[in-house]
Amino acid sequence: MGRQWGVGFIATLMILIIVGIWITPLGALLGGLVLISAAAAAALYAQVVFIQERTTLVICSRRDDRVIRVIPGPDRTFLQPLVEKSGPVLDTGYHMEEVQVDNVLQPDQRPNILGFTAYIVYQLEPHTVPPPVLGKILPQLADNATGLVRHSATYCLRNLVADSNLTRLNNGHRQRLERHMEQALGAQVASLGVRIQSVQLAIQPPVGLHRTLTVAE
Repeated sequence: MGRQWGVGFIATLMILIIVGIWITPLGALLGGLVLISAAAAAALYAQVVFIQERTTLVICSRRDDRVIRVIPGPDRTFLQPLVEKSGPVLDTGYHMEEVQVDNVLQPDQRPNILGFTAYIVYQLEPHTVPPPVLGKILPQLADNATGLVRHSATYCLRNLVADSNLTRLNNGHRQRLERHMEQALGAQVASLGVRIQSVQLAIQPPVGLHRTLTVAE
């Protein structure tokens, strides 16, 4: 598109030169003023960037690719010519990850026979991270946000399960585990520009336990 604009500008300029030489210099002058004004307006408009809803635009430096500022959408911004450029566009909508944990030891080093699955709803909030810090984590946040959340969630869930007394597990205990995990995970990933919206925990008995209990009853 930029090349087409350049070719059109040069072609129009040549036409105005011919008009000025062969027909009327005043008409060529007026046409040149109009052409220059249109070119300036097009150049300024090219520096306006529109950010869609549920996305965030990272503005980087043209010189060294460092992060200058972050604009959450929906919005629009003006890029400083020769100074700023558009960087990655991050999806800030809702995402859900499923994390499974089993083979966890209890505080007395006894194996836990239950399995746990956490359903985590999260959003990216890169605008909450200072630009210098965001510049360091931006590659991972743009390409592997899922991996970051899964790794942190697995670590938090294993710690919570290992430190909990599961001998008298009930619905209230499960809800407390969900709250504790949401708080612990939220604190761990906040510095990465990730916000945890909710955590739901499913507890799974070992395979065949329900059948065995039913037969025994």
